[in-house]
Amino acid sequence: DSEMEKAVHFAARDVVPADIDEMVLGWSRVGSQPHMATDHTNAATLAEEPNAPLPTSDGPAPVFITAAPKDIVARYIAVFERMQIMLLALEVETFPLARSLLHSAAPSTLLVDIGSRATTFHIIDGGIPRVSHTIDFGGYDITLSIVQKAKVSEDVAENSKDEKGLLAEQDEAIRSAIEVAVSRQVEKAKDLLGLYEKKENRRIAKAVLIGGGANLKGLSDYWSRGLEIQTTVGNPWKGLSYPQKLEGVLTEIGPRFGVAVGLALRGFTHVPL
Repeated sequence: DSEMEKAVHFAARDVVPADIDEMVLGWSRVGSQPHMATDHTNAATLAEEPNAPLPTSDGPAPVFITAAPKDIVARYIAVFERMQIMLLALEVETFPLARSLLHSAAPSTLLVDIGSRATTFHIIDGGIPRVSHTIDFGGYDITLSIVQKAKVSEDVAENSKDEKGLLAEQDEAIRSAIEVAVSRQVEKAKDLLGLYEKKENRRIAKAVLIGGGANLKGLSDYWSRGLEIQTTVGNPWKGLSYPQKLEGVLTEIGPRFGVAVGLALRGFTHVPL
């Protein structure tokens, strides 16, 4: 245990694509308490819970590493200090997303966070983040695909994408352009799942889409067919209490609030889903 901190920093140089000396590293041992369980308990409780034991053999000890540039971390800290707000924690997006969308007993899941310019894949297994991988391809690239292949303006492409998505009533040329773009994301996800499942000898049970790009109509059905596993749009409000009259608007904006809700839940008693 006394050597783990140095060992992790040394090994991190092989997997973090940046200068380690310019990064703030966080790590946890795979097999210890899932983050979305431990961060709902107080410090006294955590002190009583031992970490998972290190392997007794000479094999590697699996750890999950997070890394953030020091200048970005310092910027956040400075903002909170100037606003005179107590900063409790900084997290990479994997953990709040898992906290708001899953729970410790959830089956192994692929979280797909679709933003405007990037898509990030998170594999959460047994409540523990195992893999995060980002590609520079998001919702805006789908719009560009429509512009280039359907020969329409960017405004028309964006409106068509938002209004009809991949539904049957969509213009055939536009739907085809969307499918060509989305298939790139699906194929990357399949490659990632294939590598993980081969290494761990276990199947990923389901996929959850989140982020602004998850609102594309018909997208979850397309992903279900492409991955051949159940795929749904994430609902970060599940298990939370809110006025019934807000359900419609919350359902619509929900995919954009996965990280925010997950951060808000940090420190609260875990809500069973």
